[in-house]
Amino acid sequence: MYVPREYFPAILKTDDGRYLAEGHARGFLTQRTLEFRGDFVPLLKYRTRARVVRMQKGYELQKFEGIVYLSSPAMLRLVEVNPWELAEVALETLQDVSLPATIIQREAARERGGAAEVYSISYDKLRFTSSEEYAEGEQLGVRLGPPLDLGGIEIRVLERIAFGQHGRTGYRCDILFFPEEGKRKLTEYMASQKQAEEGAGEK
Repeated sequence: MYVPREYFPAILKTDDGRYLAEGHARGFLTQRTLEFRGDFVPLLKYRTRARVVRMQKGYELQKFEGIVYLSSPAMLRLVEVNPWELAEVALETLQDVSLPATIIQREAARERGGAAEVYSISYDKLRFTSSEEYAEGEQLGVRLGPPLDLGGIEIRVLERIAFGQHGRTGYRCDILFFPEEGKRKLTEYMASQKQAEEGAGEK
């Protein structure tokens, strides 16, 4: 079975932990859904609870529980999945954000900070805009402002993107170092933002 890169190895179980099938899954934070695919997926009743377990080298890494919305021999879709769990998976790919940031250049023994806005981020990629000039290949520090207040992120500029407006340039970057505490705070922030959006939509 062809497996796209965004899918991860997974096992489908009943809500009480009984093994059902082996396959691959991916999560969607914005919809709070998780999709499981396999060569043969047992049919489960609509609105029953099920569990998908993320696997890595034979070990159970992460558990997702939700309610069956769609079930077929090739695919199962769970809804109402915990957004904190989905946020961790989502941040393995770029997510749209709007976060104030300070980009730190280190010149000799001193540091210089420039204002920027981070507009997409994952655990290993980051994109920002700034009126400051940075060179491709340059290594920089990043501090994210409120509400996250995260420091210690180290990046390398891969590409400059000229927007041609408002005197700002975009930068596509690799993250060289992301503190574990920072990853946790970013995950919680993404999940809380999604919950806030859903709460506002229900009013």
